[in-house]
Amino acid sequence: MGQSLNNIKRRINTINSTRKITSSMKLVSNVKCRRFMVEEYKQREYSSLLRKIILDCIKLKKDLPNDELPPLIREKKKTNKRLIILVSSTLGLCGGYNSELFKFFNDNYKRNDEIIVIGEKARVELSKLDNIKIYTDFLTILDKYNISKTKNLVNFITSLYVENDFDEVDIIYHKYINSLVSKVLIEKLLPFNIDTNDAAYSPLHDQDISSILTYSIKEYLCSVLNDCFLSCLVSEHSARRNAMDNADKNAKEIVSKLQLEYNKERQQSITQEITEVVAGSKNK
Repeated sequence: MGQSLNNIKRRINTINSTRKITSSMKLVSNVKCRRFMVEEYKQREYSSLLRKIILDCIKLKKDLPNDELPPLIREKKKTNKRLIILVSSTLGLCGGYNSELFKFFNDNYKRNDEIIVIGEKARVELSKLDNIKIYTDFLTILDKYNISKTKNLVNFITSLYVENDFDEVDIIYHKYINSLVSKVLIEKLLPFNIDTNDAAYSPLHDQDISSILTYSIKEYLCSVLNDCFLSCLVSEHSARRNAMDNADKNAKEIVSKLQLEYNKERQQSITQEITEVVAGSKNK
């Protein structure tokens, strides 16, 4: 009986220790989630302004021959070959965050696609596939994330796009919807193609439009990627917070059941001891 009580007590202590870890992770993820949400909100206005500048520039340049346009907006021959940026997490314990991402990727991946992997989970997952070319240069870009890392990535993907025969550059990532839901999306980054019907001419762009356009497109790509990465970070930490919250609730239920079992065992032990004492006094 005593051994049984000790085992139950040991299990309760172990689960309570685990709860301290899950509670701490939940609090950390909650703080990070809020911080990245604020940064993502600020980023949207900047992206909107850049988009307007590019629209104006494209309208001024749209009548030029294709070979005179900046490389990032030129029409290219179709090769059925894409460059995909796949954004996963590096750490686990975030529910179905990565499994949903990889399922979506498998449904959209086509032969000859080349992948830029971000996050250790994506590298491990894609290493299981044969005959797939992956780039791991920016595997840890979301660790201690800042926008300067994104600028290096933009230079990398624009160089690959111009120098290779990719039809387009896409990103697959988690779009944050609310605290309970995020949605896996695929968005086209290149070629840069915007409907210019709503573009309005601005006299501020009169001189050296090509230079302004090239610079603005890179800045806009950096802004879009930054928005995607921040959305991924918000989604990841939101998923981890929810997973840790569920783990904490489950641990509470288990501890409650074990405590009830412990009390029953202890009551039986006390009852048995009393019975033995009473029986012994009667024999005297």
